[in-house]
Amino acid sequence: MEKKAKRIWIGAAALAAAAGIVIVTVSAFSRKTVQASAKTDVLAPMTLQNTVSATGIVESSQISNVYSTLGTLVEQIHVEVGDRVNEGDLLCVLDTENLQFQISQQEAALGAAANASQQQIDLSQKAYDTAKENYQNGTNSSIVQAQTALATAQNSLRSAEDTLKNLDDSVSDSEKDYVEARNDWKESKEMTALAWETLKNAEKNENMPADRYKEIEAAYQTALQTEEALKMQYESYRQMYRAVDQQYTQAETAVENARANYESAKKQLEVAELSVDQQIDNYADNVETAKISSNQEASRIALQQLKSQLKDASVKAPVSGTITAVYAKEGMPGSGLLFVIENTDELRITTTIKEYDVTHTQPGMPVVIKSDATGDSEFAGVLDVIAPTALKAADGSTISSTNVEFQAKVNVTEKDTGLRVGMNTRLQIILEEKQGVYGVPYDAVSERDGQSFIFVVETNEKGEQIAREVPVETGIETDFYIEISGGELADGMEVLSNAEGVQAGARVGMARD
Repeated sequence: MEKKAKRIWIGAAALAAAAGIVIVTVSAFSRKTVQASAKTDVLAPMTLQNTVSATGIVESSQISNVYSTLGTLVEQIHVEVGDRVNEGDLLCVLDTENLQFQISQQEAALGAAANASQQQIDLSQKAYDTAKENYQNGTNSSIVQAQTALATAQNSLRSAEDTLKNLDDSVSDSEKDYVEARNDWKESKEMTALAWETLKNAEKNENMPADRYKEIEAAYQTALQTEEALKMQYESYRQMYRAVDQQYTQAETAVENARANYESAKKQLEVAELSVDQQIDNYADNVETAKISSNQEASRIALQQLKSQLKDASVKAPVSGTITAVYAKEGMPGSGLLFVIENTDELRITTTIKEYDVTHTQPGMPVVIKSDATGDSEFAGVLDVIAPTALKAADGSTISSTNVEFQAKVNVTEKDTGLRVGMNTRLQIILEEKQGVYGVPYDAVSERDGQSFIFVVETNEKGEQIAREVPVETGIETDFYIEISGGELADGMEVLSNAEGVQAGARVGMARD
């Protein structure tokens, strides 16, 4: 969509010379100009449209391709190109002999599999019930054996703990006797040493009476004997304490061993119970597995698919419409595309919109449709869809080109147009439209100091046709016309088609066709 630039008023003489317009001087005191052969447009309400032009190909709004994947031979075809069909109408029939044989085989296999699966379920259920009953009644051999071992270990631990407790008192008493004997022996040694010292002093005293010396000597011998006796007693208690202490250590070891055996037996019982639980769970899983294995859903689905294929052997129309292509052939495999059904009553046109125009268009805009095949007739349509991306190459990449285009779809909103699928069409997408407004050629409008104006041709009191400047406001622009409005405009005014080089008040010579 390209627009012509507006003309800017820059001086009548220069523009007139540049445009080759004839200018005549009347007198030195009156310098009004005359434009020769000026063309005019008569103001009248009109419809202005700002449009984008495009071309496209007529398509059906609904195309249904009828396929078959059976691959069996086509026995009979019931339609041909041009036939109108309703949804559900029979199009062709495919051979079904092999399908019926497969269905019989599948049904027989399903019956045999069901019997075998039920037998496996019964066996698995029986094993599960037996294991669960033995566990609940406490007759499971593994658990009973582990419980017996635990009871034995528990008794052994209690016996060892009792022995240790009894030895604990003996050790305490023996240790007490041992300590007392050691203390007594230590005191007697001190007494013996004191008696020896007294005896030595007595030997040094020449004046000590003999009787007194003998007493001291006797006391030393007594102390020495007492020390020896207490020493023997100390050795005896020490040996007794060591023996009892050794027994206590052995008893402690026995308790530790018994406790370890008890913990091991308890663990073995837990392992046995867990093992039995797992075994019962495994039996339960076996039951479920057997049930799952008995589920012939996959085979039933396969049977259903065969029956569905049998049904599909009668190929029917998925939609109502017109048969526009028949690819099926009697006696040939009925696989792939067999028929094409199109709705020829509701048409659409596939077109492209250029990069420059796509930003100005949007879905919902009205479209005028023409075709060489339908002559000058125009048909109404509406822009339905514009692709979000430009046209792409075969590999899916965006086409890099200076002529970027976007695919669009136009719905034909009229019926009985005479358009047919595959026809070429010319499109006018109406971006903007105004009805009952004034419009003039672009060259009829000039601008000075921000004010747009035109020249209208009027007759003065002398009967001369002169150009009068009329201020206007501009509006919608089309390829050839621009909308104007203003308080001085009226129907029937003659507007100079080209205002270039014209001055207000200049005489105008009208062009004659």
